[in-house]
Amino acid sequence: MKEPGPSAQRLLRRETPGIQALMAGAPEAWPPEVRAEAVLRLIYDLITDITNERWQRVAMAAFRNPPEDYVGQSFDSLHNRFRHLALQDLGSDGGDVEIHIERHRGYWSGAANQLATLLEERLVRMSQAPEEWVVYRREEHQPPPLLLPISFDRTDVLYQFDGLRGVKVYTYRWLTAHAAIDRYETVAWYYSDPDAPVEVEPLANCVIDGPSRELPQGGRTEALKFSHMLSADEQYFFAYAVHFNSDRPCRPSILYESRGRTIKHLIVRAQFDPRELPAKCWHVDMSAHVSASSEPPDDSPEVMSIPENGYLAHEWRYCQPGRKYGLLWTWRPPELAHD
Repeated sequence: MKEPGPSAQRLLRRETPGIQALMAGAPEAWPPEVRAEAVLRLIYDLITDITNERWQRVAMAAFRNPPEDYVGQSFDSLHNRFRHLALQDLGSDGGDVEIHIERHRGYWSGAANQLATLLEERLVRMSQAPEEWVVYRREEHQPPPLLLPISFDRTDVLYQFDGLRGVKVYTYRWLTAHAAIDRYETVAWYYSDPDAPVEVEPLANCVIDGPSRELPQGGRTEALKFSHMLSADEQYFFAYAVHFNSDRPCRPSILYESRGRTIKHLIVRAQFDPRELPAKCWHVDMSAHVSASSEPPDDSPEVMSIPENGYLAHEWRYCQPGRKYGLLWTWRPPELAHD
């Protein structure tokens, strides 16, 4: 099997006729390269909806997702990408690689069928609501972190509350560089008060470099400079905190949108004030264009048990571009808040 699989470049060269047809559904006013990228981002989104974990895994490999795991000529064919998965499965125990490759081809057959169904359903819906394509467009004016040649092996965030008010968020990042780079630009703001004078505090292995830049939608960006210039494939850890500096109650949501490279491991933690515990809290993994307003039934698996000390956490693997991850909750009515 020498089929290389789809990419934005192959779409533009009309080398993937099956997926090429999907570009016709994207807004005609967009440039071809933007439509090609939007189609792939839509597919990446739908892959996370594949119900069988093995099918989902081979579908990610088929579409070179995450891209940093499939760099180089050795991954130019589906066969070689399935071989990569087979070797991961076998580990150091050994075994017949070809048997495992054939097994992954079978998984891909099932995954492709389910993905086709998901695509058909989504495209029918989007034909009636073309504005939904916007979430899959990669804008030129995206925040700087989305343009950097890095990927995140792990991101760990901890939100801290005082009463109903968000106080600060601690962020710990483990990254891999894919080219020479010596800084990371973080975006800081408080959702409940976009005009709040938020502050970024370096905690470990980084320093603020240069003046902050105010953002039109509120908040600001700060350049965090690393201890040295990173080279390609070099791994690096750094940490920082964002102080919200606002008296406004926190909107009952912590949502982390994966809009750039895939995050291999994301952990979102919340330390609520024990005096002001939420009435109910649940974790979410959803398309970026889906409303976060619906509350799940109490017996849903995503509903979390709230301990007396107010600490909650949830983790996700291989966060996909175009999806939101995080925690949602409802605050207790004022008359019950201190019961």
